[in-house]
Amino acid sequence: MFPVSLPPPPSADGGDWSAEILDEVRQEFNGELTLLDPSVAVPVGDPYDPETGLGGETTFATVIAARPGRAQQFQLPLERAASGQWITKRRYRFQCEIKADDPLIEKGMLLKWSGGKDPVLSKLTFTVLAATNSSHAALRTILCSTEGDDV
Repeated sequence: MFPVSLPPPPSADGGDWSAEILDEVRQEFNGELTLLDPSVAVPVGDPYDPETGLGGETTFATVIAARPGRAQQFQLPLERAASGQWITKRRYRFQCEIKADDPLIEKGMLLKWSGGKDPVLSKLTFTVLAATNSSHAALRTILCSTEGDDV
């Protein structure tokens, strides 16, 4: 049998290893994520004028605004044919810093991304599938999917 040796813990002095990881990972952040709640519409601009048909625009409520983070596609795309059209769903993992006052990130919220080396990611809208971590989490991990056809 081969001898088994475990690597040392990230913090040999017993400190907060998740804080040490966060400091390192921040250096890998190359974009920003914004979370939106599609169930809450916020009016923007002028109110609707029924005579002209102008105004009344709304946007989704911002849950988390422009937070530095990173994006990574994971798993193979899921492809299927429906009504003579191909549908391709891709899954992405977004990570950002966890903050004490973060709201609950719920399934169905929307995520917009800007930055990074792939400009296509900024043209997509991602739907949140889950956003949970361990009690030792260094980062907030937000799992999302996109159909990739809003480019």
